[in-house]
Amino acid sequence: TQTGTQVLPLVGREKPDLVLLDVRMPHMDGLACLDEIKRRYPELKRAFESGDTVFIPDAPNDPMLQNARAALDLRNVRSIVVVPIRWRSSVIGAIFLRTERESEPFTESDVRFCQVIASLTAKALRNAHRFESLLRSNDDREDTRRRSELERIALVAFLRRLLDRYTAREDHL
Repeated sequence: TQTGTQVLPLVGREKPDLVLLDVRMPHMDGLACLDEIKRRYPELKRAFESGDTVFIPDAPNDPMLQNARAALDLRNVRSIVVVPIRWRSSVIGAIFLRTERESEPFTESDVRFCQVIASLTAKALRNAHRFESLLRSNDDREDTRRRSELERIALVAFLRRLLDRYTAREDHL
């Protein structure tokens, strides 16, 4: 999608596995879009605000989801797990999983597995950030080296012209 306002209906209709938001989007930026998504999904809001895993083994009967009961029934939701993904000390995303009523609910073991995946995701993001920083640093060093080389070439060329002019004059002897 191109705008934050286009994301919201898709999230409700498509139930995506992953939602990536750009902070700078027209009509509704990514942060406003995230706020609206958190308003619609209180379990996601709780995970973002607390930084803790939210495990709801019996979603239709959970008091926190009382206002979303109709949506849960429509989607046939049985249990929910929301595991925050942390970057430094901030929550930057979450793994959000649901089971349907006919299937087995999530177990504590499933929750721990999701927490490991969230931790590995955060580490992968941290490594990607470090790698990009290193590439930028190397590019900066390469640019500095090239500039220094060009300055040296210009200085040598200037000195050569100066020396050629000096030697071309007959009164230097």
